[in-house]
Amino acid sequence: MKLTLPPPQITLYKDGLQSHDKLDRKPLADRLSKLLESIDDPLVVALDGGWGSGKSVFLQCWVGEHLREKSHTATTLYFDAFENDYLDDPLIALTGALTDRLTPDSPARGALKKLRLAAYKILPLAARLGLAAATAGGTEAAGAIGGALINQSAKDVEKAAEAYWKREDGRRAAMQQFRDALKALTEPDNDGTPQKKLVIVIDELDRCRPDYALQLLEVIKHFFATPGVHFVLGVNLHELANSVRARYGAGIDAERYLHKFVQIRMPIQPRGYSGQVQSIYLKHFEYVCETLKIDAGTFSYFRDYLQLLGPHAHPTLRDMERLGSLIATTSMNLSEQGDARDFLGGLMIIQVLRPSWIELARQSDMRYKFIAELFDWNGNSSSLQRAEYLRHRWQTYLDGVEALSADELSRYATNEWRNAKPEMVARVIAQHLDAFALPN
Repeated sequence: MKLTLPPPQITLYKDGLQSHDKLDRKPLADRLSKLLESIDDPLVVALDGGWGSGKSVFLQCWVGEHLREKSHTATTLYFDAFENDYLDDPLIALTGALTDRLTPDSPARGALKKLRLAAYKILPLAARLGLAAATAGGTEAAGAIGGALINQSAKDVEKAAEAYWKREDGRRAAMQQFRDALKALTEPDNDGTPQKKLVIVIDELDRCRPDYALQLLEVIKHFFATPGVHFVLGVNLHELANSVRARYGAGIDAERYLHKFVQIRMPIQPRGYSGQVQSIYLKHFEYVCETLKIDAGTFSYFRDYLQLLGPHAHPTLRDMERLGSLIATTSMNLSEQGDARDFLGGLMIIQVLRPSWIELARQSDMRYKFIAELFDWNGNSSSLQRAEYLRHRWQTYLDGVEALSADELSRYATNEWRNAKPEMVARVIAQHLDAFALPN
């Protein structure tokens, strides 16, 4: 039995979704491609999803999937922002990645050479954008120049000012050269309409250092706003908004701030809670169990529990992988009857989705209201009778037999149930979960 899923082996720009799409996301890929091919104006799309929702695998496949359609004109580029945030300047990192993407015999190499030269010339300006992001819009220019000029004569001041504005004029010219070179990559017609598109996928943006992430957004906005050049951001917008607050303070309207950079939000999975959402994570759990060689009986046991998750559970694909690893490391015998069999599946799901509750259960302080928040006992279980039994089981052991109605008491009033105590749930944790633990 394996412990974790091996990372998917995806060859960028060659592999599409066919070999790697376990979640039927081809329709999402087609919608994204259609949008990007149909718009000429510069566009930034945020592919939004929580951590562990499968954004990276989807985007790594999409940059190849898009190229499979002969009618598509776009060149795609995949850029992992997190892998590059050790660099000081995202402009140079992006330009370098674009250079590596185009083949040596590409007709666009001449334009790309000009692009790199222009990028080098405007480096100081890009650096100031980063400083502005780090200081809530301030710039070092005024303070540095002002301090230096105080002790200079009027003639020296005039020379210094003239040299300063020459540099600024040169940088503005370099910025125009950069945009012209970028525009040349899209091969515009006589009317300026791009005949080819360039789609740059920026992944893992929300995992970057806040200053680097915000500087990268500024670079996209100020340097790459060219017709036919589009960006797709693989991002958790909620976490990126936290980066904005970390940089500018809690008082800023972070979501509105991000509207400056993102025109369209595309959720990677359906909004709200539906059978489609449940189908996605159950399908991935089945794939996890097959890969980790978890037997069919164990899979069915946990699938039945997972089908009972309610609308506030919000499991991710990575949660399903963590659950698979936990199953692989936990001693369990599903032929057992009683406490362990009835509670272990629920406790392991809680360990993954709500780990702080496990400590409450260890101290016999977890109550049934917690369980009722996570599980919907009237949900889509393959056996409603089994679901009803589990609900009463949890309710009795966590809140006492007095929590049952008279009718329920007559149906379940065995000596075992009458003596139920929260300590028995704690005992199951000690016997089965505490041997190994996944890091939170």
